[in-house]
Amino acid sequence: MDITISKSPKDRPRVYHLAGELVTMLKNRQPELEISKEDILCVKIAGLCHDLGHGPFSHMFDGHFLPAVSKKMKHEELSVKMFDHLLKRNDLNSVLEDNGLFEDDRNFIKELIMGPNQQNTEEPPKEQKAEPPKEESAATSEKRQREYNERHHGKRKFLFEIVSNKRNGIDVDKWDYFARDCRMVGINSNFDHTRCMNYAKVLETEDGGFQICFRDKEVRNLYEMFHTRNILQRIACQHRVGNIIDAMITEALFLARDVRLISDKDGKEVTISETVNDMDAYQKLTDNIFQDILWSRNPSLEASRKILEKIQLRDLYKCVGQTLRPIKQKLGGKDIKDGFLEILGKMKTGLTKKDIVTYSVNMDYGMGDKNPIDNVRFYGKKDPTKPKPIAKNEVSFIIPDTFAEQLIEFYCKKTDEESIEQATAAFKEWNEKNSLTDDKKNLEQSGSMAGETTNQATDNKLYLDLGYD
Repeated sequence: MDITISKSPKDRPRVYHLAGELVTMLKNRQPELEISKEDILCVKIAGLCHDLGHGPFSHMFDGHFLPAVSKKMKHEELSVKMFDHLLKRNDLNSVLEDNGLFEDDRNFIKELIMGPNQQNTEEPPKEQKAEPPKEESAATSEKRQREYNERHHGKRKFLFEIVSNKRNGIDVDKWDYFARDCRMVGINSNFDHTRCMNYAKVLETEDGGFQICFRDKEVRNLYEMFHTRNILQRIACQHRVGNIIDAMITEALFLARDVRLISDKDGKEVTISETVNDMDAYQKLTDNIFQDILWSRNPSLEASRKILEKIQLRDLYKCVGQTLRPIKQKLGGKDIKDGFLEILGKMKTGLTKKDIVTYSVNMDYGMGDKNPIDNVRFYGKKDPTKPKPIAKNEVSFIIPDTFAEQLIEFYCKKTDEESIEQATAAFKEWNEKNSLTDDKKNLEQSGSMAGETTNQATDNKLYLDLGYD
C-alpha cells in the first residue's frame, strides 16, 4: 500500500506539505546531496506527526499542568510515544516497509521530531540501531550504516533543520503557524517563507558540517520572521486574558489530579497525569476534559467545577500587576512569589498564598538571550559556495541589542474590590522593591490595563505558581 495524501496543498496537513516542498526543492536543486525518496518520506511524516503529543489546550498541558503534578515531559516526547503507539495499534510498520521505511527510518522520523541524537559517534546507539533481518546481506547492512552516517554526520544532516530546527529556529513548523496565526488574529506579516525556500541551499560551513543556508539578501526577511514570532506571542500566545484562563484551567485540572477519569488500554481508570504513560488513555484526553469535569456529578470534582464555571461566566481572576525585566536581571519564580507574599503579610490584608497566582515567562526570539541569526549562514551572488555569518550591524543599526526579557504577572483569585485594591498596592510595593539596577524603566501594567505578552511554555523559561504546596 502506498502512503499518499491529497495532491491539493489546501487539503494537506500544512507542515507535511511545507516539509515535503522544501526537501523536494533541495533535492531537485542539489542532486549532489543524494536525497533519497526515503529521506523525503521521513521528513514529511515527521512534519505530519510532530505535534501528535499535544495534550488538552496545547502548551498549557505540558507547560503548566504536568510540572504542577511533578511531571516534566515535553510534547515532542509525547509525540514520539504517540507515533509508536499509532504504528503498533494500526499495524503501520508493514505499510512503512512497503514504502521502503524500516526501523532505522522510523527512528530517524522520531529524531526529526525530538532533535538529533546528541552522542557524537559514528555508530548508531543500540536503542536506535535497527536489528537487520537474518537474510539481510552484508551489502545491505553496509548501506544501512552508510545511510545512518549520512543523516547524522554527513551531508544530509541538514534534514534535521526542516521540521524542528534546533540550530537557529528557522523551520517549516514556524512558517506554518505564522501564516495561520497572523490570519486568525488579523495582522499582516512582511515575512515571506516562499523567498526563504527559493534561496535555500545546503552548503558546508566553517565547522565542516552541512547546513541550510540562505542568500545574503534574505537576512532582512529572516529578521522579519523572528519579529513576526515576537509580535504573535505578544498579542496572541501570551495575551494577559489567555494567560489567566490557562492558569484557571490548570488549577481545575490540578484539583482533579487524584480523580480517575479516563480508561487505559486494560479498561482501568487512570488520572489525568497518568495518561502520559499509556497512549491508549492519552489519545482520549482532549479539550473535552473541560466539559467532562463541568458536567460531572462526582463530588470530588466540585472545586474544579466551580473554577470552570467561573471561566464560562467570564468571572476571571484579575491581573493586579505586570512588569518586564531585562533577562540579565531576571528573578526566580519562587523568589517572586515569596517576596510578594512577604509584602502581603506586612500589609495584613487577609490575602493568603492560595489567593495569589504568579506567572513568569522569558520572551525571546527562540534562543534565549542569543540572536538566532548569528547561527544562520549566508551565501553571496559572487561566491555562492562559501557561506558566512552576517553581523547585525551589517544589516541595520536599529536591530535590538537584547533578544530576551522576562515577563512577570500577578493575578488575584478574589475579585471583590477590596482584595483587588490590596493586591494592586502589594504589587506596586513589590515592583518598587525590585526596581531595575540600571536606568531602564519597567513596563508596568496593572488592573484594567491590556496586558500583551509572550513566549511558548518551555523548560525553565516558564513559571506558574497557583498557590498550592
